[in-house]
Amino acid sequence: MVSQFPLDPMYLVDLGVCKKLLQLLIKKGNINVSKINEKITFLSNLVPSEFGRICRSLDEISNWKATEFRQFLLYIGIFVLKDCISSDHYYHFLLLHAGIRLLSCEKSYSTEANVAQQILQEFVDLFGNIYGDHLVSYNVHGLLHLTDCAKQFGSLDQFSAYKFEKNMQYLKKLINKPNKILQQLHLRLDERTNTNIEPNKTSKINFFNIEFKKEKDSYCFSEKLGPIKVITMSDESGCVMVSAHCFLDVENDFEEPLESSSGLGILVAKKLDKKVFKIKKDDIVYKYFSIPHEGKFLLIPILHHLFHKFSN
Repeated sequence: MVSQFPLDPMYLVDLGVCKKLLQLLIKKGNINVSKINEKITFLSNLVPSEFGRICRSLDEISNWKATEFRQFLLYIGIFVLKDCISSDHYYHFLLLHAGIRLLSCEKSYSTEANVAQQILQEFVDLFGNIYGDHLVSYNVHGLLHLTDCAKQFGSLDQFSAYKFEKNMQYLKKLINKPNKILQQLHLRLDERTNTNIEPNKTSKINFFNIEFKKEKDSYCFSEKLGPIKVITMSDESGCVMVSAHCFLDVENDFEEPLESSSGLGILVAKKLDKKVFKIKKDDIVYKYFSIPHEGKFLLIPILHHLFHKFSN
């Protein structure tokens, strides 16, 4: 019975450990809040269109939604926290970031499960040393069992509460009075099924678009060229062709607890090749969350459509 009820990543990780970690950093004064808020504001115009919500400043952290903590943990945190907290605290955050990304990725949650387990084990061990053993909560300890859940049920998104929470608003609108709620839901859903009314719009979580006119939506990874920036798209004999610049001088963003480029696909590129390359649109595998900074580009693969297909 225990093995059939997985730990929920949304409440365990995002609203649990990530929230606790940031609140502890703020409470203990181990964080440059004003500088971090400046970085978050800077990123507000760089968030790709696939993200439905943009992180607010740390001043509003008590009102953050789960998706904001998830975005911070998996994407912007490695940029926002860098040089704003001590090296020990930053490494500790990287452990959580790396472990959860490995388990969230469709390509690595199974093959790199043992690596993720070792990383999360180190995170839990260091948590007590850094913040105190009395703060090692149930959620923190639960990270040690998250890998087993992923082995049995798939990547973290496969058994998280996000898809159900997203549908709650739709269900609430079907209820007209406070009594006999289940009966109301059954009747309304039955009506929509019999009249072929779609319950809600089709989710685009497994699709992605390239908008070369928008800077934030033009950074991608191609199987043939590697990381690229799309500049134009055209239809040639029924085949969509993409013109793009390739990134040069690619390197790791961090090397511990594992190499960011080979282990997580996260890399730093110094410049773009001026030469224009042409490839088929289908050769592009996924998009990046791109953060330009100090003449470089921090490229972070977007996980929730990683290795999926384009939308029309």
